[in-house]
Amino acid sequence: MKKFVILLLSLVALPVFAADWMDIGNKAYVDLSSIKTENGYVYAWIKVMDGAAMKPVNGKKVGHYMSYDAYNCDNKKSRNESIITYGFDGKSLARNDNLPANSTWKNVAPETKEEIWLNAICKASTLPRQEY
Repeated sequence: MKKFVILLLSLVALPVFAADWMDIGNKAYVDLSSIKTENGYVYAWIKVMDGAAMKPVNGKKVGHYMSYDAYNCDNKKSRNESIITYGFDGKSLARNDNLPANSTWKNVAPETKEEIWLNAICKASTLPRQEY
């Protein structure tokens, strides 16, 4: 019984990390807790809840996908660092973490959903956490 209580207390003391999703339009959300600036670039996790437009992965329809993206705010460019696709049941269908070697910086066109995302993420990267 004593071991059970110690185990239970140790589990309660573990830190909990949770995403802090903010709607950035077009069925997309940015995890505010993931935004970081490094070497002049801004990085963040994006969740897009419109996987229906994507091709099936491993014969299964995509429910949503998440991508870890890099943004060059000054030059209005972005690139994918990692992409994870999920089925409608929430299970991961595929993951690609080797994108930087294959992914090039892309110009973000004006008046597109990508520009809305870039502007929201770049702005959020400059604000203190409590101002999100």
